[in-house]
Amino acid sequence: FLQVVAMRSVPLALGAVILRLAGISLALSAPGWIALALPLGLGIVGATSFVSLAVSARVSVGVELAVLAGLLFVRRPATFELLPVAERKSPFTHALAVVLAAVGTASGLAFLANVRRFPHGVWDAWAFWNTKARAFALGGDGWSWVFSQLVVWWHPEYPVLVPATVARGWVLVGSESPLVPIVIAATFTGSSIVLVFWALRRRMGPVLRPLRPRCLLNRFDKVNRGDQR
Repeated sequence: FLQVVAMRSVPLALGAVILRLAGISLALSAPGWIALALPLGLGIVGATSFVSLAVSARVSVGVELAVLAGLLFVRRPATFELLPVAERKSPFTHALAVVLAAVGTASGLAFLANVRRFPHGVWDAWAFWNTKARAFALGGDGWSWVFSQLVVWWHPEYPVLVPATVARGWVLVGSESPLVPIVIAATFTGSSIVLVFWALRRRMGPVLRPLRPRCLLNRFDKVNRGDQR
């Protein structure tokens, strides 16, 4: 489990450096900052993992470490505030926050229940996302077969972000643990909720800002799409 958590350290660092280079001053709490930097970094390491696979026929972290090292020497521009703050006091703020916390907890439990029931995900996960990830993780001369038309549901035209990111995690932990895609799915699912809440917190007053994330959480297909992959 610690290896799976540690595999997100480089993506988080990459996301943080890129936000810094973009001149974005977040001025927000740590959860909101991580929810923006971590998915951005995961997208980058997915791309670098595929580049290393295409060049050397194996998934390696060497490319992402080189990218991170290079970005550290780039000069940071002047920063700007990503979203201005709008504050409007309301007596209902705390009550709405409690409702949001309750719905968020229920959605988190639903996610965990679905993951426990389907640890390998459902159709999309094992039909092509994780199948491609396994081919990428094994590397060698045959990984490109996932782009063939041998099986119609492999969808060779689909982007490689998800399978390349999963393959990177499997290579780092040394096994095809189902915990790797679970952690990645939880990261993107949770980050989307936190980012919506943070953006509304910055742009809207306390009366309305808890409502939109609650509506998003109430859409259980949003949670299901996360844990199914």
